[in-house]
Amino acid sequence: MSLRIRIGHMLAMVGPFLALAVLGTAVHASPLNVDTGKTLSLNPGDTGTLTLSLTNENSGVPITTFNSWAMGLQLIPNMGATGTATLVSGALPAINPALADPEDPPLFLTGQTLGVAANGTTDYTLVSSSNQSAAETTFALGQTYNIMDLGIEMSPGATGSWSLYGVNDANGFGVWLSSAFSPTNYGNLPSVNGDGGTVLIGTVSAVPEPSGVVLAASALAAACWYTRRSRRVPSVEVRS
Repeated sequence: MSLRIRIGHMLAMVGPFLALAVLGTAVHASPLNVDTGKTLSLNPGDTGTLTLSLTNENSGVPITTFNSWAMGLQLIPNMGATGTATLVSGALPAINPALADPEDPPLFLTGQTLGVAANGTTDYTLVSSSNQSAAETTFALGQTYNIMDLGIEMSPGATGSWSLYGVNDANGFGVWLSSAFSPTNYGNLPSVNGDGGTVLIGTVSAVPEPSGVVLAASALAAACWYTRRSRRVPSVEVRS
C-alpha cells in the first residue's frame, strides 16, 4: 500500500497517530534535513511556487532507502502583515525530483489539526508523496533532492511577510519512509518529547504594488526637497 493511500485513509478514519501505530516501528532521528532559507516574493493577487527540498547534510554514509515522505506545514503571518498568504496546492517538483516513480498528484490536505499547538495554532496542512513501487532513492553525502512544488497565493492588497514552517509532533507525520514503511524523523524536524517540533523553512513576502512604490518615492523626494530648501541660509542684501 502506498504512503499516499495509507496516510490519506488513516487520517480520514482514525488520524495520523494510529497510522504510524499500525506501521509498528519506532521513529528515530536522521541526518536527512529539510532545507531552509527559502524565499518567495509575490505581487498581491498573484500565485507563485516555492519548492520544498531535502539534503543529506551531516551523514558519513549515503541514505539509500528513501521511498516516501510526509510533512506538516504552517504559513504564519509575521508582525505587521495584512491580507493573507495561503497554501493552495502541492505538485510534483518540476526539476531534480527525489522520487523516481511518484504518485501524481501528491497528497495535499488542508485543515488538519496538530496534537500540540505550534506557532500559536494547531492548524496545519499535511503534504506527502510516495513511489508507486518499492524503488528507493539514494541521498549521497551533501546531495539535495526536491520533494514538492508548493503553490502559494497572495491576496489582493496584501502587505508584509509570512513564515513557512515545517511542523512535527506526537502524531508523528513529519517523517520519511523506506519501501518497508519504516518511518524516520528529519534531522532538523524531530518530534521533541511528544511536543511539537518546528523548523523555519523560509519566508513569503508581498511585493508592494507599483503605484504604491511610485507614491512612496514621490513622497520621499518631496520630503527631501523641502528639508534641503528649509536649511538654506537666506542671503542678506547690503546697500551702500
